[in-house]
Amino acid sequence: MGVIFAKSLYNMPFLEWINLTDNNLTGRSLHAIIDAFRSLPTLTCLNLSCNEIDRPAAASLAAYVANNSTLSTLILNQADLDDYECRLFVAAADENVTLTELDLSNNEIGKSEISPVLRRQNGSGPEALASLLSSNDCRIKRLNLRWNQIRLLGGCSLMDSLKLNTSLIDLDLAYNSLGNEAAEILGSALLCNKTLITLNLANNNIQGSGSFTLCIGILENTSLEYVCLDANPVGEFGGVMLMQLPLEVGHHVKISAKDCTFIGVSEKEALYDHSTPAAEYELLLHEPFQRAIAIRLLSLVASAPQFQFSKFQYHKPRKHTHAKTKNFENIVLEEAVSHDKIKYLNEASRNTLQNLRRVEAAAGDIENARRLFQQYDVDGSNSLDVYEMQKLMADINLAADAAVVEALVKMYDIDGAGSIELGEFCYYLNAQTEEARELIKDLTQSKILVTRTHPEVKYVPPSTGKLLIKVSRNYAITTPLKAMTKAALDDCVAMIGEGNVGIRNKLLGHSIQHAILRKDEAVRVFLIMKEEMPDPAEVMMTVMPRIGMAKDVADVFCLCLPDATSQNRVRNVLGSCMNPLMVCCCSCSYHCFIPLPLQSLLMLYCYSCCYS
Repeated sequence: MGVIFAKSLYNMPFLEWINLTDNNLTGRSLHAIIDAFRSLPTLTCLNLSCNEIDRPAAASLAAYVANNSTLSTLILNQADLDDYECRLFVAAADENVTLTELDLSNNEIGKSEISPVLRRQNGSGPEALASLLSSNDCRIKRLNLRWNQIRLLGGCSLMDSLKLNTSLIDLDLAYNSLGNEAAEILGSALLCNKTLITLNLANNNIQGSGSFTLCIGILENTSLEYVCLDANPVGEFGGVMLMQLPLEVGHHVKISAKDCTFIGVSEKEALYDHSTPAAEYELLLHEPFQRAIAIRLLSLVASAPQFQFSKFQYHKPRKHTHAKTKNFENIVLEEAVSHDKIKYLNEASRNTLQNLRRVEAAAGDIENARRLFQQYDVDGSNSLDVYEMQKLMADINLAADAAVVEALVKMYDIDGAGSIELGEFCYYLNAQTEEARELIKDLTQSKILVTRTHPEVKYVPPSTGKLLIKVSRNYAITTPLKAMTKAALDDCVAMIGEGNVGIRNKLLGHSIQHAILRKDEAVRVFLIMKEEMPDPAEVMMTVMPRIGMAKDVADVFCLCLPDATSQNRVRNVLGSCMNPLMVCCCSCSYHCFIPLPLQSLLMLYCYSCCYS
């Protein structure tokens, strides 16, 4: 039948797509069909998945691809391809000037890595792919390699090739065996790559240091929009770093970490402690993990003023210095503000930014306020009800449930009509202006460190040499915190998942460590933590220091602890610190009080305005 079908294909006009999936094609029939392809001048997509392509057929198909000038998509899923046949198709793809999508999933690529004999006989498919991707002429935009056996040296070479690649936008490596070393190399490659948009690394045995290095690469990368790390044993060390991503880069990249294991540590992870970064470091920059630590410390010092570099010394590689010359340099770093962040916002964040700017403009101009009011007054009643106000809050990333919005409407409904009229709306806008400005700044600006010789360029440590760093901490200075949005909290909760019993609260605590919580988010965090920590008073003492406004502290306190016993337990622990929190009614935005990150909750202080 295959031979008969091949004869029917000859010189068929206008044929652009052929799908021969799961047709049990082998040997003679495949050869005949491949020969027929050469007579089709308009073919752009070819799918031969789930057929057994032997070496002669692979050689024939590769020769066709190499000489073709129309084919853009080649799909060979579950086609029994080994490393030798992979190398044939890679060489063909290198010759082809139109091929942009290559699917080699569900094959045996990388199997030669487990045996020196097989490696000598078949070569390495992943290394051939690495050579293709690092080529200046590479045109592949989408590459699917899921469910292969990519590992060890081949996996490392493939990850390293992404430093030089300028064409790939979608890479699927799910269900391989990349491991930690390849993940660290990939994290380093992401610092250079400017084109990759989608990256799937699900189920690749990526552990703590690999996950940490990947997270640093994701934080610094500007093109990624989606990264999947599902079902990897990232451990607690990698999990803590993952929890930082939604707050720091959630505005432009979506992270999935379903079914990850957040338990387990390794000796390598002792180089860096998330909870006490103030320490001395000797970092070898040719090691991707250690270079990632240096980048994390630079980001931490730039964004958290209580941390400073008391020593930052770069030692050049010895082969680059003469015996009598000084081989180290004391680098002086200065703070600067980068406005590049706005360039990489996703569509949802751009819409949020646009609406926040409208709120800011409306607060100072009655005509702008009137136009904004009319936009959300859908029913034309000259007032905003609960549902219309809820839509407004969602559009500026202040999403809240109906009960919270209803309470807000009651707060600003001066005449008791049950809705907000234009004058009351202006009063609401004035109250929201400061928070809107802070959110705008968070979406458009980022703090960086620069050198005096290059004051406009963010300092990134080189990939060779050594850094001697000492980070010190000034406990008299506090960190300006970011507001935890509903979307960011949703992402954190999704990453933690239903599993990881015993560590969920710790991970959630790390996700809000550098954030301030609004009332709605604080209640949600309380309810999640309460599932694992049965004592509600203990949960409240964990959540309270992260709540932004003193009024919200009082509301959350009463809402989540309705019984007097739990309330009294919290009051007894906090002592006199509790009083200003529960009575403060100032309008000092969301920095009414700040927690010093010491172990005792007695270190909770209020700003002076709370006492006035």
